[in-house]
Amino acid sequence: MDMLKNITLHLIKGDNEKALELCNNVINNIKKPHPSFSDFYNLRGMINIRFKKYEEAFDDYNTAIKLNPYNQISYFNISIAKHDLGLYQESIEAFLQCSKLDKYLKYNYINQVISLYIWNYNSDTIEDIFKMLSEDKYNDLWRKDITFNLLNSIISKYLKNSENKNILKDIKKILLYEYFLLQVLSLYFIIIHTKNNNIEIAHYTSMNTLLKLIDSKESRIRITNISNANDPKEGKILENIFNKNGLNIKIKNEENLITLQTSFSRNKDALTMFRLYGKKENKEATGVCLCIDKNYFNCEPISLASPMQMMSDYKKGINNLYFILYYNESKNQLIFNPTDSKYSNIIVDLNKYCRLKVNKIIDENIENIINYIFYKIFNFTEKIDKQIEDKNLKDEIFSNLFENIRYIIKHEAFFEEQELRMLVTTDYKNEKIEEDNKRLYINYNELFNENENFIKEIILGGKIEDRELTSDYIKKIIYNKYKDNDKMNKIKVSISQAPLR
Repeated sequence: MDMLKNITLHLIKGDNEKALELCNNVINNIKKPHPSFSDFYNLRGMINIRFKKYEEAFDDYNTAIKLNPYNQISYFNISIAKHDLGLYQESIEAFLQCSKLDKYLKYNYINQVISLYIWNYNSDTIEDIFKMLSEDKYNDLWRKDITFNLLNSIISKYLKNSENKNILKDIKKILLYEYFLLQVLSLYFIIIHTKNNNIEIAHYTSMNTLLKLIDSKESRIRITNISNANDPKEGKILENIFNKNGLNIKIKNEENLITLQTSFSRNKDALTMFRLYGKKENKEATGVCLCIDKNYFNCEPISLASPMQMMSDYKKGINNLYFILYYNESKNQLIFNPTDSKYSNIIVDLNKYCRLKVNKIIDENIENIINYIFYKIFNFTEKIDKQIEDKNLKDEIFSNLFENIRYIIKHEAFFEEQELRMLVTTDYKNEKIEEDNKRLYINYNELFNENENFIKEIILGGKIEDRELTSDYIKKIIYNKYKDNDKMNKIKVSISQAPLR
């Protein structure tokens, strides 16, 4: 197994030739086949994929399956390779085999599929894939999707099988487009798509929270109940969007699902943010701004059955953080800003598709991709709305169906915050949820420990008392606790330059 780790390290470094040489040495010296050797065939298959040797890769993966038919990795690797070759149905079939081997329901496989196909902008391809995934044949992929299973249970109580089959297909398609939207808004996708790697991520918090993060055993940021947010219209804007676009539906707060979130901003050392957040005794600019390395959101997320997760290592990147869309109701437009300039925004004009009834992605501009997604969501929502007569049932379905994306959209009045969010949608039964003084939360990954650090800079609010002394104090306690961590001791501690009287 040491050799397995050694080969993997060479792969991570990009030393493919050396990794292949070591793999060949092991495989060529296998005297008696054993299921454990399937890992070496999987690794060699991955190396062959890097060299674009697909036939050799498939031979390795198939050999790995013969050695160990229960190794999910083999099917997962096949799925990725088939996807790269444009063999989408075969790719999904391999995913299906992978999911069937998952006795403990470790992953939400629908999210894995989305992580793979997010890079296909062609409308026909997306529609064909989503149509396929909505068929009963692929129900195994939906086994850990909390929202779908909940809606399936609700509908089964009210409707006969013959009535609910088409409704459930449309529900699946809406969920797929929701997850597609979330990944299009993920920081990683935005960085790749806009070729802008200069986006800075800031988290505004109190001095007390900072000291706890430094001094406690675990330096984990909490993902807390959305009800703690400061916007009274939180989660209600999506209903306005539907109504503005001709769909009179209700999205109420249901008890079945719970959404937790943590907010970040792309505005570093911002006057507005220091005025609003992290205040001590309600005094402005007495909090701190933590500038966080983007790789912090590159970690595999906590193991929750959440549509906000990306469990796949394929094209692994920053997938746990999402840009907030801001809605201008009078113009029926969604706005957000992933650019370097504070004054250059992306505008998604919802009138464009809804009035022209153009149901294809015109080009790869991100506003057109988002517009297309909303058009499809509106379309399938209208179909469900017409199929169900019972108003109470309809309200319950829509209220749960849109829990995944209702908190990704805010009123345009909050646009200046330039918010990004980590979001988790789950239910109250989830054992990962903890409680502190009636506040529900889930711990995210550590910001730092004795080996790692994701804080690039700590900026102290301009109204903190004895700012210079406090700055020195923070540097000292960091040093005392993390003497051997060079990364921690290189954290810059500065004082805000935001002009505040």
